[in-house]
Amino acid sequence: MLLYHYCSNSTFFKIVSNHQIWMSDISRSNDYNEMRLFIPGIFRKIENVYKTNPFEFIYKKKTGLVALQLLLHEVYETIGRAREQGILTSYVVCFSREKDLLSQWRGYADNGKGCAVGFSLEELERYCSRSSGVITIRKVEYINEQTLDKVLQEKAEELVPHFITLRNDAKQLFAYGDLSEEEPDAVMQLLAFGLFENFLFDSLQYKWDDYEEEAEWRMFFKQITKNARHLFGDEKDLPERQERACKGYFTQHNKIQFFARDDCIVPYFPVDLEDISSEPIKDVYLGPKNNSHIQDVKLLFAREKLGEPNIQDSRISYR
Repeated sequence: MLLYHYCSNSTFFKIVSNHQIWMSDISRSNDYNEMRLFIPGIFRKIENVYKTNPFEFIYKKKTGLVALQLLLHEVYETIGRAREQGILTSYVVCFSREKDLLSQWRGYADNGKGCAVGFSLEELERYCSRSSGVITIRKVEYINEQTLDKVLQEKAEELVPHFITLRNDAKQLFAYGDLSEEEPDAVMQLLAFGLFENFLFDSLQYKWDDYEEEAEWRMFFKQITKNARHLFGDEKDLPERQERACKGYFTQHNKIQFFARDDCIVPYFPVDLEDISSEPIKDVYLGPKNNSHIQDVKLLFAREKLGEPNIQDSRISYR
């Protein structure tokens, strides 16, 4: 199956001439709001699951539901700060199963002046499988309020068992030496944030069903990609053991690059086309307002030694 990345003509030229497709920082796009899709609803669901099947829970000298609510509240505030500072983010590139769709031309391809670039789903999946679980590609699931409630219930039931062992997990990270009274609590918050971080990234596979026509697929990072100390404070402000846990828990990716807009610096993750396959681009559709000649695009591919993809004009009449 082929998936199509809709883009402007200039972006298409960069993809071909640089032999790269970029995964963009989602905090700089409208899709960032979708990382709020499960917040704060997931916290209420976790509390309800706990009320149904309570278990021993201790946090900051509180016990039971009060302790759990305190931890959830602090994690919620941490997530809010991380979002405001651009720390809680992912890198995303979007595709559509539809190769010549008017709404895609309008929304993502410079109002029809751009291109739709076709990639093999199988090759993209193989690329992701070599990333050690850092990058994934998933079909977007379109949901409404009713299905969202069902998804949140399922996710809460998956998360709650981790809270049962959270305090022991925190202690086992530092099995050597004596622990101060505060250290398990600090590490519990760190581990709990990690649980929700992974959960929020998984939410990128969901979208409101108003957009179902897009038939979207997303390739995205499943782990946080910005330095954890920006979230939890300077290294000197962290207890030594918590600092070691922090460094071990969060993943840094030194391949991240940057470009400048008029008003900001924007990070992105370049995916080298040769890392996908020797001939990664299978199809190119020229948008209904794209005036490029097919032969010129073929010459561009020949110069870049990127194979001989199928190149054709859009069949949509859109002027």
